[in-house]
Amino acid sequence: MRSYVPRFSVVCLVLALVPSGMVRGQGIAPVQAASAGLQAVKGPLSAKPLIEHLVQSWETGWIDVTRTRYTLDGLGRAVETVAEDWDGFEWVPFQLAGSSYDEMDRAIEYVISYWGGGSWIPQLRQQLSYDGNGFDAGYVLEIRDGGQWVPVARRAQTNGAAGLILEYLEESYDGSAWRPTARGSYTYDGEAREVLYRPETWEPASEIWLVGSQRVTSYGTDGAATTVYQTLEVGVGWRDYLRNVETVDEFGRVVEIVSQDWVEGAGVWLNMTRENRAHDNSGRLIEYAWFEWYGGDWTPQGREYYEYDGDGDLVQVTFHGWDAQANEWSLAGRSLYLYAPSTAVEPAGQPVRTFELEVYPTPSAGDVTISVTTGPPSRIRIEAFDLLGRRVTTIADRVVPGGVERLSWSTDGLPGGMYWLRIEGDGKSEVRSVVLSR
Repeated sequence: MRSYVPRFSVVCLVLALVPSGMVRGQGIAPVQAASAGLQAVKGPLSAKPLIEHLVQSWETGWIDVTRTRYTLDGLGRAVETVAEDWDGFEWVPFQLAGSSYDEMDRAIEYVISYWGGGSWIPQLRQQLSYDGNGFDAGYVLEIRDGGQWVPVARRAQTNGAAGLILEYLEESYDGSAWRPTARGSYTYDGEAREVLYRPETWEPASEIWLVGSQRVTSYGTDGAATTVYQTLEVGVGWRDYLRNVETVDEFGRVVEIVSQDWVEGAGVWLNMTRENRAHDNSGRLIEYAWFEWYGGDWTPQGREYYEYDGDGDLVQVTFHGWDAQANEWSLAGRSLYLYAPSTAVEPAGQPVRTFELEVYPTPSAGDVTISVTTGPPSRIRIEAFDLLGRRVTTIADRVVPGGVERLSWSTDGLPGGMYWLRIEGDGKSEVRSVVLSR
């Protein structure tokens, strides 16, 4: 029997190196890490803040494995995240992640500490920065050494429209100066979808950038992506070695991804792994399963089921492993999620903030209607950008009374294509796309 035990042991240290993967308001350890299928879920699991995540394994009954608890501030943001292991008698803490935010509700610092000797010992700190448009601009990673923070790595990135990463540069600190280690660039199509990613590594001995691989993605008429990974061979050029082929349903949701290896001698793609996803009528993920290609057929490996409460919040993920001897699925574990009530997000005596943005019609051949919903009266600013990140116009910059406000954007004189609308107000920021047809 293939054993499959889900574990939320803190992936903070790894995720600290990939800030774009973090979930806003949940600190440095997003709950997506607990499930393979949840990595495909976009955005937070609930509009309400997460306060506890419990992982259990199944034997003859449910056995606690790990627990992650979130301490929230008055705005519902996680300021402390404590991860604990169950030793059979009590919960033993092993990692603490502290989070700080700026006035725009953006995470600006994470500090990771480990439990030792009866107290928390700081180990790692990450400081994040943002560009003039409010998008991630990079981070600095430091470790605790000799009672002080010592820089070890940093990343800087430039962004296009709606925060699309165009280029990044990663460097390491050798004790006296920053040295380049890696860089990369992204190219997108007219619908802001990635079509090329090319990383490079720095060769210090020769002091040159080396290109050895790239990722090329194409899209079918239904939006399904085929991603091909290539290596660069001297005297030969780019050669395929791996690809992922998506299948989408009539709503454009990914329902299958097949990974294949390129067999050069035979000139064929060989199946490796497959993952399947199922959704309910609301578009929520309800089942995720993965398989490996073996002996000319797909062999089941793992399966996850997702359960939601009446508010649409994910409350449980149940994990199954494949028992090859019994030729059936075997219960392995589960993840349980507990949220703070939505009414607890704001401090007592203050109105609950809401912030919603709707743009229609899209595609549009004429004017575009922008519907903004805010809580109390606040100042909003709406700007339009083209795909290169250039501001086209400022649509609005004024105080609205609260509630629903509808604005009209005249697109006369603008060429057809995709544009991004960014709105800031009520202490938050949202981005929406709109397509102009000419």
